[in-house]
Amino acid sequence: MSKAAAPLESAANSSEHTLSIDHAGLDAARRDVRDGAVTPAYGPWRDAIVKLLNESLATELVCVLRYRRHHFTADGVSSPKIAEEFLVHANEELAHADRIAKRIV
Repeated sequence: MSKAAAPLESAANSSEHTLSIDHAGLDAARRDVRDGAVTPAYGPWRDAIVKLLNESLATELVCVLRYRRHHFTADGVSSPKIAEEFLVHANEELAHADRIAKRIV
C-alpha cells in the first residue's frame, strides 16, 4: 500500500468526516445554467454585443451566398479555376459564420 492511499483510507473509515452537499451552491449553478450564455459580465453592453454578433453573422452568411453564386456562375461559363477560387472563399466565410454562431449560443 502506498503512503498516499493511507490518509484516504483512514479518512474514509473515520466517523468524524461526513459528506455534505452545498444545496445553495447547487441552486445557484442551476440558476446560472437556466440564464444561458449571457452572464452579468456582459454588463450594460449586452444588447449592443448581441446586436453586433447577429449583424456579423448575417453579413458572413450573405457573403457565403454571394461567393457561392459567383462560383456557380463561373462554373457555368466554363471557368473552373475561377469557380474553384470562389468556392474556397465561400467555405472560408462559412467557417467565419460558424465561429460567430458558436459565440452567440
